[in-house]
Amino acid sequence: MTLATAGSASAWEDEQLPSGFGIRRAHVQELRDAIRQRHESCGLGPITWSLDDPLRETVSAIRGIHIRELQTALAAIYTNAPNFTGTATLPNFSDITDLVTPINSSHIVELRQATDLVAC
Repeated sequence: MTLATAGSASAWEDEQLPSGFGIRRAHVQELRDAIRQRHESCGLGPITWSLDDPLRETVSAIRGIHIRELQTALAAIYTNAPNFTGTATLPNFSDITDLVTPINSSHIVELRQATDLVAC
C-alpha cells in the first residue's frame, strides 16, 4: 500500500468495500499504518496498539477492540492534534461492543473516510 500525503485520499486495498464484503486483516493493518502516520505528522507522537501489533494472518482475528482503537486514535487527531489544519469535524463512529457487534465493511469504510479527511 502507498500512502498519500495527509489530508488526501489514501490508496486503499479493495478500494470499494460493498456492504457485506468480508474484511481482512490487511484492511485493519493498512488503517493502522495510515492513522499512525497521520497521528505522528499531526504532532501527537507514536501510537501503540494494545493487541496484535502487527496483525498476523495466522494468529489475529479482527475484533471490536481493533476497530475501537482505530476510532480512538482518529478522534485524538480531530480533537487534540496541535498541527491539525483540517476543517472536518469528528465523525460519529459506529458503536462497537466486543464479542457482540459483528465487524463488517461499514466500519472499515467509515474509518477510511475519516482518515482521508485528516490534514496537518
